[in-house]
Amino acid sequence: MKTLIGHNNPPKDRKVNYKSISIHKLVYQELKAIAQRVCDQQNCFLLLEGKAPLEKISIPYAIELLANERTMMDRHFDTQDNGRNIWEQTAKKLLRRYNSKSYRKKKGLRKKNEK
Repeated sequence: MKTLIGHNNPPKDRKVNYKSISIHKLVYQELKAIAQRVCDQQNCFLLLEGKAPLEKISIPYAIELLANERTMMDRHFDTQDNGRNIWEQTAKKLLRRYNSKSYRKKKGLRKKNEK
């Protein structure tokens, strides 16, 4: 049972704001590969600077890197010149159109509370 990844008995030394998660074993293998690649990249720069290499990167750190990378990509590509999010604007526009009477009549849709 110690091989379970997302278990209900968190480690006693876990930081307060951290949470346990359950993930598929294939995703876990991918995270380990990502962590190894990050470790190799960081070790190249550390060794060039004459510092000691890292032994390994933790899985939570790899998840944090992926989340930060995704957030930065979203901010970079989704933000227009005026500072507004293109997906948020488009979703609101489509929702207004979807909820309009003319669109519902055209598509033969009803509101949730209509019969």
